[in-house]
Amino acid sequence: MAFRWQPRRFALRPLVGSAVALLLVLTVTGVAANWSRAIGAECADPGIGDAAVMLTALDVSAAPLDANGNGNDNDDNGNKNDNDDNGNGNKNKNNNDNGDNGNNNDNSTSAVSCDAGEAAVGAQPRATDTQRVRLDGDHTSHTSFNGVVSVDWVGGGAIELLDDPVDPDVTPGPGAPAGQRQVRGANLQMLPDGTPNNVTVVLHYTDSDVQGPKEVTLHAMVWNAPNNTWVQVGGALDPGANTVTVTNVDVSLFAPRITRIGLFVQS
Repeated sequence: MAFRWQPRRFALRPLVGSAVALLLVLTVTGVAANWSRAIGAECADPGIGDAAVMLTALDVSAAPLDANGNGNDNDDNGNKNDNDDNGNGNKNKNNNDNGDNGNNNDNSTSAVSCDAGEAAVGAQPRATDTQRVRLDGDHTSHTSFNGVVSVDWVGGGAIELLDDPVDPDVTPGPGAPAGQRQVRGANLQMLPDGTPNNVTVVLHYTDSDVQGPKEVTLHAMVWNAPNNTWVQVGGALDPGANTVTVTNVDVSLFAPRITRIGLFVQS
């Protein structure tokens, strides 16, 4: 019987099917990753970390809020000078020469903190308007970009401050106590460099925030994440200046993590 040689046939269909399946998995995985980033599934490193480069705070008083709730007289870029576009000074939202992201961190992101306690108040540690400053005898006062909060060093040990401006209407944070409404707020962290500390926090509001007899009910509270509750810190009301001032602040409330200090009124 004659022997007929036939070329060996390889099973190509299973190989092609496996390759297509692999490509499909890789594609879906990539899309899912991009989608998770788009919806903010990624989070930012919490609070003041070792990589944080400290800004030097300016010795300035708190800028009053105008009728629209804006706290400064800066131009559309949010900068604090009148320099031109030819490289003189800067046109950024920050007070220094640190790039285009409005703060002292080149890795800016709008992501909410990875820390659960910070995430509860909507903290954005690496946002473009988040500032990290050191307050001490040489630099005694800091005012947030939106003019809502100023922090003043009065004496004692220096303070490493993180200031994350927030709009309670957009990022309300934990629910207000019954019968109250948060009109203004700020996310702050204060790390003491030595004790004791003497720090004053001033919260600014506008006439449109609260009017009439309810204005006298304005007071400040701080969110305490471990106890899941608002802590009353009071404050002295100045209706003429539209401010509530909290003196000799308990820095320990702000030391573990970024937390919310809110200005509340009876609803």
